[in-house]
Amino acid sequence: MFSNGWCGTVTIENFECDQCGKLIRSCGNCGTQVPRNIVVRNVVVRDLGKSLVAVNSNFGDTAKITGVTVYGAKKPICETYQGNTSGGKIEPTKDNPYNPKNCQFSGVTNK
Repeated sequence: MFSNGWCGTVTIENFECDQCGKLIRSCGNCGTQVPRNIVVRNVVVRDLGKSLVAVNSNFGDTAKITGVTVYGAKKPICETYQGNTSGGKIEPTKDNPYNPKNCQFSGVTNK
């Protein structure tokens, strides 16, 4: 649904999404990579595709997720990837889907 290719923090708050593949991801293969921060608060998701959030652990990306309700099959809340600057395919990290250094979440409910 959303992609963060810039530096800084992107906040998604008080939002609802139906049938979204991913709510937001950090660009994993942009030519210039910087640490990116994602904040997700008070979000309702129905029929989540792959995961709620994806970040690049090797570039220091972080995600803080609170107050999220997911309806449908249980999917990863936050996935970590090994980003690159070559434009090539990004790969999940060995600790995927959850790395507490990059992904922090509380108040997440699956229904």
